[in-house]
Amino acid sequence: MPLRKSLVVRLFSLLLVVFLILLTGGSLSVYAFARQSVGREYIRLNQASLGQLAASAGQLLADVRNFGETLSVSSKLQDIAAAPDDSGRKQARGILVDQLSEFKTMHPNNNILMEVYVISSTGLNVSAYNSDSFTWESIQADPRCEPLLEGEVDMLLLPTSLNPGERGVLGHSFQMVFAMRDLFSRESRGVVVLSLSELLLYNQYRGFATEDIRLTLIDSDGRILSDKNKKRIGEFYGYTSEQLLEMSGSPGLRHRIRDNRFLLCQSIPGSGWYIVEQMPTKNVFASLNQVRNETLSIILLCAVLAAAALVIAARRIFKRVMRISDKMGEVVKGVLTVRTPVEREDEFGRMEASFNAMVEQIGHLIEAVRQSEQQKRAAEMDFLHAQINSHFIHNTLTSIRFMLEMDRVHDAGEMIFYFSKLLRQTLSRSSEFIPLRDEVDTLKSYVMLQHYRYQEVFEAAYEFPEEILDVNVPALILQPVVENAIFHGVGHSFTHIRISGRKEGRALVLVVEDDGVGMSEAVQQSVLHKDVALNHVGLRNVHERIQLNYGQEYGLRIESQEGRGSKITFLLPLHREGESEA
Repeated sequence: MPLRKSLVVRLFSLLLVVFLILLTGGSLSVYAFARQSVGREYIRLNQASLGQLAASAGQLLADVRNFGETLSVSSKLQDIAAAPDDSGRKQARGILVDQLSEFKTMHPNNNILMEVYVISSTGLNVSAYNSDSFTWESIQADPRCEPLLEGEVDMLLLPTSLNPGERGVLGHSFQMVFAMRDLFSRESRGVVVLSLSELLLYNQYRGFATEDIRLTLIDSDGRILSDKNKKRIGEFYGYTSEQLLEMSGSPGLRHRIRDNRFLLCQSIPGSGWYIVEQMPTKNVFASLNQVRNETLSIILLCAVLAAAALVIAARRIFKRVMRISDKMGEVVKGVLTVRTPVEREDEFGRMEASFNAMVEQIGHLIEAVRQSEQQKRAAEMDFLHAQINSHFIHNTLTSIRFMLEMDRVHDAGEMIFYFSKLLRQTLSRSSEFIPLRDEVDTLKSYVMLQHYRYQEVFEAAYEFPEEILDVNVPALILQPVVENAIFHGVGHSFTHIRISGRKEGRALVLVVEDDGVGMSEAVQQSVLHKDVALNHVGLRNVHERIQLNYGQEYGLRIESQEGRGSKITFLLPLHREGESEA
């Protein structure tokens, strides 16, 4: 049966989706696990190799340091440095040459590119190769040497820098500076400077660097000490040693990768320097990525084939169901005249006949509801309008009675004149909606009535541009609001009332503002609700009339401060004479 077939197809679709999700998720999980395992093993092996390089470089620096310390404690060199002149210059150079030759002989596997200086404050400045790149004045002027000269440390390791005084291999060099002190008195005799070529560091790792693998030496601040590209020496590497060590210690693989390259860092023992290695991830993950892409391609192909088979089956079996579905879509859009032809007396035929009967019944129900809502809406508007008119007439007649009781016959006569004018303007209307021009004229007649009742209590000003005076508005919407402003101002102070209007886009904005007593925050929040106090019922009725006619997005907005006055804003749509108000 068709219903049973539809359930089978839905179940098949659900199982297919679940199977594809599980298969894809499992494949990606296996790939992620393999990626983590392979990446970690690759990092472990290279970290071990990097550790050996760092140890080798550290050992070389330690040997050089021992050589420098041996020179700094040499009694012969100290005696020569302590002499009042440089008479021992030749003897000191001979000692340096002999010691340097002996050191190079002990390290035949390393091309020791180094110049040795002995410099004293008495004027001795001697080097193994007659270089004069360093003087006692330059040592004193270098702030980095201050701890050494003041006796705080015995040795300084200065980072690689460009040495303008040297040429060739010593153009980029780093220095070890040792203090020469008397063994007993600790009196300073001078310094021993070992100026080493950057190539001494570069030769330690150049055999391991390739086009893809980059090795760099940096100090703790991230400044480059040695690199294949000599122009980078002295620049910032991009990370400090602390950041690199934090990456190296992170258990997650993604923290070890930057710009598709592994970052490995290893400290060089005894130096405060670090060797950093960059390796492209493609060398490690290329095969894994290929397997992942091929697996996903196969899964995608299977999904496409299965989906195609399902679509073909669904089209063949449920062609008539889709036709009914299309008709139902038209009903959803509000087209209740649609019908589907009944072609057969089978299950589909009964479904089509039931659909036609359902649409017809929905049409009858909607029409009944529409008529009921129209009647209810008309009754509510009649009730609200009656409330407003009775409220207005009662107040006006009461005012005239007060005039007669006070023997103000002339004023009472004027009030009767304006009241009769108001009655002609309101009772003679057959429509609830009038042009704003007529509403303003009616309001002016009402204000004149109140002037006779409350003389020298308020004044009103009107500001309405000509372009909005033919816009249709509900009758008597301004009068209750102006009445509220007058009523609350009596007995307090002289009140200025300003009634204005303007156009904002497709909306009409009317404003009634005064400088009277104002309203508290609590009153403002409740004045437009059903539980409003009796003296504000006019505002609530106007608000409800506007919303009944135009919808919830229109109505009144109240802005007021106690003792500072109130501002009532009307928001209505722009409907001109002859246009529908619905």
